[in-house]
Amino acid sequence: MGPTPVDVLKVNINGAFLMEQKSGGWSFVVRDKDGAAVMAGAWRLESVHDTFRAEAQACLVVYLNSHSSLGTTIIQLESHSSNLVCTLKSSAFDQLPAGVLLRETRQQIQLDFVNFEVMFTQSL
Repeated sequence: MGPTPVDVLKVNINGAFLMEQKSGGWSFVVRDKDGAAVMAGAWRLESVHDTFRAEAQACLVVYLNSHSSLGTTIIQLESHSSNLVCTLKSSAFDQLPAGVLLRETRQQIQLDFVNFEVMFTQSL
């Protein structure tokens, strides 16, 4: 994790999926410019179809919490899911089963954030 500009929060998200139970979960951590955690969360999902959807749900929860609780307008989001990064940067994947969730997340992000950067990272 590289340095974060003073007025930017860096968000790392993660999703998990258990195929046998069709369940999973997600987690996130929000860090300030010094790398200190300012918010974190995790949730178990009783019904989820894949890791991608778990991470997409984490992204929406992060958006809702960071904007309303922290009042920030600039966020850098990091994910080790290249699929999630691509779908947040483009509308080309909106026909996926999770497309409605992704469209809603992108629309809200565009309305409420001055700058929202999505980056792929190998490890979190």
